[in-house]
Amino acid sequence: MEKEKNSKYEIWQPLLMSLILAGGMLIGTKIDDELPLVAKSTGLDETKPWEELKNVVGFIESRYGDSLSVDSITEEAIELLVSKLDPHSYYLSGLDYFHFKERMQGSYIGVGIDYDIINDTMQLIRIVPEGPADRAGLKQGDQVLEINEKSVAGGKITHEKAYDIWRESAEELSIKILTSAAKEVVNKKITKGPVQLKSIPASKMIGNGVGYIKISRFSSDTYKNFMQEVEKLSENGMSKLIIDVRRNPGGSLDQVVKILNQLVSERDQLLIYTQGLNTKKVEYKSTGKVFFQIDDLAVIIDEHSVSASEVLAGSLQDLGRATIVGRRSYGKGLVQEMYNLSPTSAINLTVAKYYLPSGRFIQKSYADRNSYDLEIERREANGELFFEDSIKIVHHLTATGLDGVPRPYGEGIIPDVFVAADSFYYSDLWKDLEKPLYRDAFQYLMHNRERITKILEGDNAMEVLREHVEELTSLTELRNGESTRFSDKITEGFVHLLLWHYYGEYTYYEKMLHEDNEVKAAIEILMEKD
Repeated sequence: MEKEKNSKYEIWQPLLMSLILAGGMLIGTKIDDELPLVAKSTGLDETKPWEELKNVVGFIESRYGDSLSVDSITEEAIELLVSKLDPHSYYLSGLDYFHFKERMQGSYIGVGIDYDIINDTMQLIRIVPEGPADRAGLKQGDQVLEINEKSVAGGKITHEKAYDIWRESAEELSIKILTSAAKEVVNKKITKGPVQLKSIPASKMIGNGVGYIKISRFSSDTYKNFMQEVEKLSENGMSKLIIDVRRNPGGSLDQVVKILNQLVSERDQLLIYTQGLNTKKVEYKSTGKVFFQIDDLAVIIDEHSVSASEVLAGSLQDLGRATIVGRRSYGKGLVQEMYNLSPTSAINLTVAKYYLPSGRFIQKSYADRNSYDLEIERREANGELFFEDSIKIVHHLTATGLDGVPRPYGEGIIPDVFVAADSFYYSDLWKDLEKPLYRDAFQYLMHNRERITKILEGDNAMEVLREHVEELTSLTELRNGESTRFSDKITEGFVHLLLWHYYGEYTYYEKMLHEDNEVKAAIEILMEKD
């Protein structure tokens, strides 16, 4: 593996080194516009563009007459070059590089907390189960006062400053906290360590033989975790499965192909193929070795289902193996590989396009980069997220899958069954309210946990909880103000934020399935297949 990494670096090193200073010159400030009367001859014939860049580096190295900040120019030049390729090729360095690698591996080195600055104090919003903070005994609601004798409380502390203190602290941490339970000041020792990021945050039997699995990303251990959950569900009588890849940003192509192999029982069935200008066509076919029998499938997608999640949905759709539910996916059909440039930097480079079994290429146009970046917002403005007849199909080329249905190129994955988004949660009103209500809900939980627990253990828990929180002063003011026509939705949103804090991310997903419109639609579809 190390040899392979080195060889990739050696291939790219001449090109990248040739651009280090050239890029810096292009984006630097031009001081003197006066041209010399006579240009010095270089003794070079007409050259290709890449050779010109190499020559520029040579001239600067041998002839430039002033000092040079090579490190900063290197980063600027590489970043400039790669940014001109496509929206999904980019340069990574420093913390961005390490965070990217850690998340692809399914873990990161840290403490394992989510926090917020509330009333000038760092409060622990969530403790990652089995992480360093959890093992040290930290609890939700604890207030952090000092980290290695540096204060993180008071009017001058911000979220960014607090983050820098966590990040820059040594591996061994000494923290002073005010406990949420006993309201006493105690000192804790924490050693930074691996924090697992669950790529499958929810898995549950819904009933009538229907199982549900949510995949939040495709990291290095997603296939293993997926199969563990499938085994548990199968032991509980699962014969139909809903796979939820909403808000899944993608990840490892290898992992999604392995999962597809467990969902397609035929042998040598084309699942996907990739091909690039400088890479050969690679076909990924099914092995026919399926470990668990799953009769029917539904996959839930939305506008934030990207890349590998689109491979999963699109391949199963083309093969007639699954019904796709939700809203049109993002539309990314490019494959990247990471090439290390140094121990702390790399480029994530597009090397190929991927094609679904029908030959469909789903990448939306990025000829206009600004338009590409705003495309999801444009769908919202056009009403596509809320009305099926508002989906705009601009690409007239289609491909027909094994199910006999022609589908357009370049448009992402269009669902077989459309389920509208709730427009309230896309409104400017909710965007303004969400963050303060998130904090209000957390503080309310900290003062009323026992009461909330009793409500949730009783009958008609959601209805009773809604009625209960409507008495809050902050909600009453909002409900009686300019937002009166959204009063019920504001209460609903607050309740969901409250339950997010109460249950934590993983349990929240499982508890709320009965209120999820896309899940309801998927269940109905699977029941109709009996």
